[in-house]
Amino acid sequence: MKKNEKMSISKKLLAGALVFTFTLATGQKVYAVAYDPENGYKDLGVRFWENEKPSVDFYINATSKYIIKEVPEPTFGSTTGDWSVFSLSRGMYLGADYLNDIPADYFSNYIARIEHEVMTNKNLGRTKLTDYDRLIFSLTLLNYNVHSVSNKSEDFILKISENFNKIENQGINSPIWTLLAINSGDYSLYPSKPENNKNWNTEGKMIDSIIDKEIINGGWSLNNQEPDADITAMAIQGLAPYYLSEEKFNKTDSSHNYLDFKKAVERGIAKLADLQLPHGGFDSYNAANSESTSQAIVALTEIGINPKSTNVPLNAINKTVSFVTAGAVRDGVKTNNMVDALLTFWDNEKLNPEIGSAGFRHVTEGNDGGSGSGTTANGMASDQATYALVAYDRFMTGQARLQNLMDQKTTPYKSFKAKPVNLTYNINGISDVNPTSYLASSKIKADTNPPKGKIFKNWNSKQDGSGISYKAGDVLSMPKENITLYSQYDYQKYGLSLNANDGKITTSVPTTFTVDDTILLPTEETIQKDGFAFDGWYTTSDFKGNPIKQINKGTTESITLYAKWIGTDYLKVINSINNIGEVTLEKDNKIKEARADFDNLDKEQQNRVTNLNTLIAAEVKLKELFEAATEEEKINAAVKAVETSINEIGKVTLTSQNSIEKARKEYNGLGVNQNRVNPLLVQKLNDAEVTLSNLQISSVEQSIQAIGKEVTLASKFNIESARNNYNKLSDAQKPLVKNYKELEAAEIQLKKLEEEAAEEARIKALVTSAEDAIDAIGKVELYNDSETRIQFARLTFDNLEANVKARVNEEKINVLVKSENDYKELLLDRDERVKAVEASITAIGTVTADSASKIENARKLYDALQNPERPLVKNSGDLIKAEKELEIITKVKQVETLIDSIGTIASENREKIVKADIAFNDLGIYKERVSSTHKKALEMDKNSLKLADDIKKFDVSHINADSKSSIDNLNKRASVLSKHLSKDETSKLKTINSKLELARKNEEAQLKLATNLINSLVLGNKSKENQVTNGANHVGAVKKARIELDKVTSSYGKSLQDYHQSEMRLIEAEARVKAIEEVIAKIDTLPEISQLKAKDAKLVNEINDLFNQLTKVEQNEVTNKQVLIDAKKQLSEVKGGTTPTRTGGNYGTRKPTSNNRRTPTKAVSKRKPLPKTGEVTQNYIVPLGTAMLGSLFFWRKKEEKDSLL
Repeated sequence: MKKNEKMSISKKLLAGALVFTFTLATGQKVYAVAYDPENGYKDLGVRFWENEKPSVDFYINATSKYIIKEVPEPTFGSTTGDWSVFSLSRGMYLGADYLNDIPADYFSNYIARIEHEVMTNKNLGRTKLTDYDRLIFSLTLLNYNVHSVSNKSEDFILKISENFNKIENQGINSPIWTLLAINSGDYSLYPSKPENNKNWNTEGKMIDSIIDKEIINGGWSLNNQEPDADITAMAIQGLAPYYLSEEKFNKTDSSHNYLDFKKAVERGIAKLADLQLPHGGFDSYNAANSESTSQAIVALTEIGINPKSTNVPLNAINKTVSFVTAGAVRDGVKTNNMVDALLTFWDNEKLNPEIGSAGFRHVTEGNDGGSGSGTTANGMASDQATYALVAYDRFMTGQARLQNLMDQKTTPYKSFKAKPVNLTYNINGISDVNPTSYLASSKIKADTNPPKGKIFKNWNSKQDGSGISYKAGDVLSMPKENITLYSQYDYQKYGLSLNANDGKITTSVPTTFTVDDTILLPTEETIQKDGFAFDGWYTTSDFKGNPIKQINKGTTESITLYAKWIGTDYLKVINSINNIGEVTLEKDNKIKEARADFDNLDKEQQNRVTNLNTLIAAEVKLKELFEAATEEEKINAAVKAVETSINEIGKVTLTSQNSIEKARKEYNGLGVNQNRVNPLLVQKLNDAEVTLSNLQISSVEQSIQAIGKEVTLASKFNIESARNNYNKLSDAQKPLVKNYKELEAAEIQLKKLEEEAAEEARIKALVTSAEDAIDAIGKVELYNDSETRIQFARLTFDNLEANVKARVNEEKINVLVKSENDYKELLLDRDERVKAVEASITAIGTVTADSASKIENARKLYDALQNPERPLVKNSGDLIKAEKELEIITKVKQVETLIDSIGTIASENREKIVKADIAFNDLGIYKERVSSTHKKALEMDKNSLKLADDIKKFDVSHINADSKSSIDNLNKRASVLSKHLSKDETSKLKTINSKLELARKNEEAQLKLATNLINSLVLGNKSKENQVTNGANHVGAVKKARIELDKVTSSYGKSLQDYHQSEMRLIEAEARVKAIEEVIAKIDTLPEISQLKAKDAKLVNEINDLFNQLTKVEQNEVTNKQVLIDAKKQLSEVKGGTTPTRTGGNYGTRKPTSNNRRTPTKAVSKRKPLPKTGEVTQNYIVPLGTAMLGSLFFWRKKEEKDSLL
């Protein structure tokens, strides 16, 4: 057996074993839940910038991290590192975060292991040259010279150049991947050594090897039977560089022309579209899997086709295909293209959000026996999915094709770094920059130092809070660009207390405020107090510092303010000015007094003096008078003014102080002229001063007494008045105040009361803040801001001091506690509902046809949950699996019902049989779930229908003796299925058998006729070889027998024993006819008798010898034997010297005496003797036996073929 035959058988055995394995492995359990790329990202525990759906980059990064984790020490092998290195390297252009996870020596250690493998593995490439192809890929990406690998300087390109026989022996995979390898780095195969070495490899040979293995109608496969998505996709990949460049193809030594080559590739593309499943993916051995889908994506991107194209023109074969389907649900997820279909295999269940690592599964439904490949991520699946997504992203972003490695061949792999991006926290206008990288998983931090007056709430993508919100603790997958998160806050509330000090506020003033509020305080227009002018608000009760007119934005504490009131001294100034009257020299003191009183006023009161201009005019006029007066006039005027002032004192009262002080001041101002004042008036002034002092002391004592024994906050005015009055006393007067100590005691008590009042105001503000926070809770719900509001209210309350807490309205506290309890109840209720859903799912148990109500109940309970609650259901995947299982069971039951509905007569139930068969095949890998009884019944119905159709289309007019095998096949099947045939079908089958019997009888009769003729033959029959009968035409009898025997044309007739005996007998007779005809022909070659010479004696003797070898009967059949007799006679006469004479007949011109005469030739001097009777069969037995065996083999193969119908 040849090597390629062994390989073919091995492949068939492998394919059969795989099918058997898949069949055994198909069970009832659904092992995993498909990932939904359209909506599943929302439940990953990972947030995306602006909540956008992640691109394929996210999945490339996640799976690359999985590969790095699962393959920490890549080494030689298709599943132990080579493809992992390829996938990780080919995605480096993304600058994704996984590059940060690759250890510094990851690739260098891999290279060292490969070098060791090359040095030590003597079997490397011995049977599989794809080992070299695979290494060319990985090493090229790592800038390694594949022409000189390891210390052995192994040249991988030479290895694949000199071993075309190994490429052929390995199968179609080898030329595919070898073409890919040499094109990956623009490598060239070495020229043949020696020249025209048949084992030397060329691109053309490999192209031809692939094209010649194309399956009819397009596509490729391992077993050369049915096209396979994987191999078809790989073949397209290998041929892509030549498809895309006619010039490149024409430089090869392919035996095909470019157009035929292009058609083959496009038939493969069209076949790939045909093989695409309704959901957009691909399968192998009836199992939808990620690897088949990955290879299809790579194939299309390599050849320049978008895997999501809806219109792909294939001009060479005049066809258009689409790779976007109508869409279908597989394993609970609907997709309509191969990219999304591939993403459904992503193992999202194993994703750790903070690490960002998750691989791809091989399958998600069914079990292909792949060592857990139906339940979790798989190494090979992850490798292929990664580079398939890289291929797609490269195509979509205009990068170099996946398998064209020239962009990385000379670029140091160490130069690829993760793309740096910044996550900036804008904390109330201050930037906190956190460097990270593209696709890194960044855990969002909290603002632990919020601005005064605010409580941190969350982050937002927009400064004004109108963007997407992110909570502290969320894990954010970083986008490609720098991003900023803006802090968002809730306000802290503060209390405002106004102490009007017996004044009356006539406007509304807020009692609380926030840090961003500005509150205008009441002014003199909106606060009054009889007898006083409002002088501003102060933060202390002693009015220290500056007054404030508003609570400014930015205030972050509760405030108590005090109203300050001032007296009406400015009114006295106004009166003083009005009393000046006509300005004379005597008015000098009045004008100066008015000026002094005005100057003693504060600016506030000065501004209230409305007749200031009168004072100024008087001062001007007085100056003019003084400038015009004599010195004596001035003295007299001054003395008169003093006396007038003393007289104006009148009765001394407390209000006389200013008058007395004025008179004293004017008197003292006279200096040496004091003696000119009336002495009585001087005494009056002295007496007035003594009286005033006593009155002042008495007034202070009275003001102290007015405070009363019980000091309250209301006593403040009296105490301050008493203090002010006391302070106005001279040092000589103060010791004379008898009750001064009472004033001091009252002041101490007032201070204490004020401190208590301030504390009370602070407490009230805090209480208000806490109660407002509680009021802000509002209606408690799970999925509004209730949790935040409750937490804020609780925090506000808990931060209060114990004495302040005691002041909070008990009803408010009850509201807070109730809100907390209500929220806990909501959480408990939610948890109970989640548990109820989980319990309902658990209660489903093993899914049967009776599980529908349980599954519907579980689904109803699950759908009743709100969206944020559904991810909490731990076994939600089991519900999806149960629904899938019930769907399968229902479909299986429907198939069984369809089968049960089929009637007895197959042809009368054609539609039901076809419908049941379609439904059965639609079950795919779940066909085995149909009961064996129903499967057998359906198979019998199909066979019955096929039998009925075969009987119906059987052409009765062409029945012959050789139709027995196909008719026997019908009879054999009918013997089992007869009850399923209609009367017409049974009747026709009888007719078919009758016609066969008639045809065979006719053939037997013909054989009998021919046999009788053959048995009557004389020639070749030893017992009759001397029975000479004149006039008998024995040669003609032989030929007639041949004609009759040749009428037996069927294999059936030729298989009869009489046929073979007659054939042997007839062959012997024909051999004797041939001997006779040869003698006749020889005689015909003789010259004319008259021309015979002695030299012709040899020829005549040779002919005579042949003639004598014939029997008497045969000699009698030599029609020109007389010529031989005459020739011998003539020669004897010539030898004796006599002239030949004619003894009878016309001898002048002799014509051939036999119709079988050949063209005359020279007589052959050397010749084997003619076979004797009975010896001729030895010469013909070998070809005859061969013919008989060939006929028998053909007959048996035909019977085998017919038996399959």
